[in-house]
Amino acid sequence: MGTRKRQTQTAIARRRHDVAERYCRGETIYTIAEAVGVHPSTVSRDLGTIHQEWVQSAVRDFDRARAIELSKIDYLERRYWEAWERSRQDAETRTTEQSGDDVKRRRQRTGQSGNPAFLAGVQWCINKRCELLGLDPPKRSELSVEAKPGQRAEQYHDDNLLRFLPDPTHQAENDQHGG
Repeated sequence: MGTRKRQTQTAIARRRHDVAERYCRGETIYTIAEAVGVHPSTVSRDLGTIHQEWVQSAVRDFDRARAIELSKIDYLERRYWEAWERSRQDAETRTTEQSGDDVKRRRQRTGQSGNPAFLAGVQWCINKRCELLGLDPPKRSELSVEAKPGQRAEQYHDDNLLRFLPDPTHQAENDQHGG
C-alpha cells in the first residue's frame, strides 16, 4: 500500500473518530461538519460507516460473550459429571477397636447409587446451554384486551391484532439490505 493512500486512510480514521465522539456528545451533523471541516454529506456517510462498525462490533462482542459463557457451562458440566462418578464409587469405612494390647482394624465397603444433586447440575448446564444457543421452544405469551364502551370485543380478535405487528417480510427485506 502506498504511503499517500495510508496517510489518507489514517486521516479518514481520525476524522471518523472525531465524528463519532461529537455524535455521541449529541452534536448535529452540521455542527460536526463545520468542526471537522467537511461537507455534512461526508459526516452523514461517516456516521453510516460508524454505525455499521458499531453493529458489527456489538455482534462480535455478543458472540464472544456467549462463547465465554458456553465454555464456563461446559467446564461446570464436566465437574458435575466427575462428581457424579465419584459419588457412585463404593464408600469405605474404617474402624479401629482396641482392648488392651489387642487392636482390631476393620474396613467396610458400601455400594453407593450416586448423588442426584450432581445430575441436577448436569441438567441445569444443558438447559442453560440450550437457552444461550436459542434452542428452547418459543414461550407463549397471553394478551388480554378489554373492549372500550361502544366497541365490540370481536375487534380485538387475534386476526385484527396482527395488523398492529410489524410485517416480518418487510423486516427480512430490511435485514438483507442493511436497513
